[in-house]
Amino acid sequence: MADGSIHLVEIPDALFTFWTVAYEQGRSSRDEDVHRLRVEADRLWLLAMPQTERRDYLLDRLDEAARLANRPDVDDVLDEAWHIYLNSLDNIRQPIMLHPTEHGRKVA
Repeated sequence: MADGSIHLVEIPDALFTFWTVAYEQGRSSRDEDVHRLRVEADRLWLLAMPQTERRDYLLDRLDEAARLANRPDVDDVLDEAWHIYLNSLDNIRQPIMLHPTEHGRKVA
């Protein structure tokens, strides 16, 4: 299977299910480590910036969080902006975005 001699679609359903569950469990067992290493890489990426550039970068992200938080459905814009900003620190190199929930509202 791993050497390409048989494709996953050619194995019995029970074996395919077993393989899929094992693969997902193996992958998800590393999620915490991957997250920790990504946050550490981002921290080092920020530290590699000159101090003024790093400060400007983080302030721009905070401004973007405040812009995203300023919506009619948000009662406490400062609290919402802070939550958006803190959630964005998990992936500091990506643009700040709101993620839809299962109810259709957007949250940080």
